[in-house]
Amino acid sequence: MTEDPFSGFWTLVPEDSKLPGPLPRRWTETLEVGEDTISVKEEIVGADGRSLTVTVDASFDGREYNVTGSPLADVIAYTRPGRYRIDGVAKKDGRVVLTESVTVSEDGRALTMGYVMRLPDGRDMVSVAVFKRQPMVPVRR
Repeated sequence: MTEDPFSGFWTLVPEDSKLPGPLPRRWTETLEVGEDTISVKEEIVGADGRSLTVTVDASFDGREYNVTGSPLADVIAYTRPGRYRIDGVAKKDGRVVLTESVTVSEDGRALTMGYVMRLPDGRDMVSVAVFKRQPMVPVRR
């Protein structure tokens, strides 16, 4: 079996994204995806210079898995309707706060994360984040 098209190191392309508010200085996604599992490490440096690292280890079974490091969500459930698409539903304190659909291009160069955040006042905010695949940097030991 070939490597999963989602697996890799991705960086945000701000000019291709539609994000609210000030753009982050840096946003990267490191994804390790197997046939039934996903491991996510998301690193964001905000416009104010504050950094955030969010991690998740989950399966594509629709069950809720803990999210570490996120002020937005404490659990997320993933499903995988196809080879080039992953869907997620995140909750905070039992309330849905985010739904996302992440796709990867067939050539494996672009990852698009479309998501809807449910704001505390009940309004929905729609965003699209586009990422470009980067070469993996070897880990120094």
